[in-house]
Amino acid sequence: MFSINDYKHKVKYDLELNKHYFKIGYSYKHKGPSWVWYRLSKNKIDKKNIKRRCTFKPDYNLHFHYIVNLNDYVLVDYDIGHLANDADFDYSYKSLKQTYLLSNTVPQNKGLNRGCWLAAERYTRYITRKLKYVYVINLLLYDELYIGNKVHVPKTLIKIVINKKNKFLKIFKFDRNDKKIDRDKNIISYEKLMFTLKDNH
Repeated sequence: MFSINDYKHKVKYDLELNKHYFKIGYSYKHKGPSWVWYRLSKNKIDKKNIKRRCTFKPDYNLHFHYIVNLNDYVLVDYDIGHLANDADFDYSYKSLKQTYLLSNTVPQNKGLNRGCWLAAERYTRYITRKLKYVYVINLLLYDELYIGNKVHVPKTLIKIVINKKNKFLKIFKFDRNDKKIDRDKNIISYEKLMFTLKDNH
């Protein structure tokens, strides 16, 4: 339960994208990530905190059939939601810029992106400062809802935070319409996660 491989092979993906600072398991069918994982360390998240943010851009490492464009978000009421989030990588402009590739994002309801998902991101940095480092893996489960040119909206977003040395494991599970964290609903056990992924696979 403390290995990234325990999770990323539980969801279907077509292509692994190495962005140096994080990795993406990309789904052609959903035109978005099935997973994104990275290592987060205390010395980097507090290193610089660049204030200036970047502009979202298509990822041209993908075949043009599977690229997400900003036009996909025109006239829809969704945020462009990071998976490897910008605040985790704002210690250099190069790392920050990578997080603004649209291959590292999914459409998120505003309440989710600015509410419980943001809170989970902040918690991850908090626990990183205590444990010195963690591994983060985000998993996305989809249904048939999509925007634009068939860019799918995840029905479930899962954030797993791991530190094997300290036997630390925290799993957040959100539905697309969640807004605030409910500990009884949104923080789940490893066994419950495995059941969820088995049902999806």
